[in-house]
Amino acid sequence: MHAIIANPDPLVKQHKAAGFAALLVCVYIFMLYSRVFEATMLVGLPNIYLMFVLSGLALLTATFNGGIVRAAKTRCGILLLLFTLWACFILPFSTWRSESLNVLLNVWLKSVAAFFIVAGLTSTFAHCKRVFAAVGYGAAASALLIAVTNRYYGGRATSLGSLGNANEVAFHIAFGLPFLVLLISRVKVIYKLPLAAVMLLSLALSFKTASRGGLIITAAIIAVAVLKVSLANKFKIVTLAAVAVLVALLAVDKGQLERYQTIFSSSSSSAKA
Repeated sequence: MHAIIANPDPLVKQHKAAGFAALLVCVYIFMLYSRVFEATMLVGLPNIYLMFVLSGLALLTATFNGGIVRAAKTRCGILLLLFTLWACFILPFSTWRSESLNVLLNVWLKSVAAFFIVAGLTSTFAHCKRVFAAVGYGAAASALLIAVTNRYYGGRATSLGSLGNANEVAFHIAFGLPFLVLLISRVKVIYKLPLAAVMLLSLALSFKTASRGGLIITAAIIAVAVLKVSLANKFKIVTLAAVAVLVALLAVDKGQLERYQTIFSSSSSSAKA
């Protein structure tokens, strides 16, 4: 005990390193999910490769603090690495090798890197709660960005950059919605109303994408949530789902509604849209 008190520097350094890692992963998560770094397209600024620099810094930090090794030893880490090795092995035998390589390098490896950054820099439950909050704030920011950059192709709402596809917009909103709801439940009362308004905006934008896959994903998330929570929270989720249905009916137009109807029937004129 005397040695620890006499020489607290290692403990102080360790605490500061953990604090920096927690802050870095929250900034990384917020920037990644909010797509704020793509907002430069709105004002004509050049690409400053902000996420590339931030990702590199996060990976280096996770490497030096042992987070990469710790994440690699988890079940998810092992499965991701095995699947990556398998994808590399079968790539030379694929029919479209160039496109397969493009997906591997520009989509899959970035996703694997994101896992190791988040899992490697999140070391405590308190850090995990901050990460969840960062995703919630990122979802709120991305909803506002989508609303500002909203445009329509074939009667379906889209945005810019990586969210230039209607299905991508719907999936992005659907996956961020639970974190936004969790954030609303945890913040002070003064922040609940504006965040709730952003949540309703997210739902309206999602429905206006006319994405059938997005609708199915949202319904699946709600169903799983209902099965996992307490009776009181089941009532809250059902109430929220009812509000979502009302928002959908008010938000969508006739063409978008016809596209959703093709989930059950292909007779609609929008079935091939």
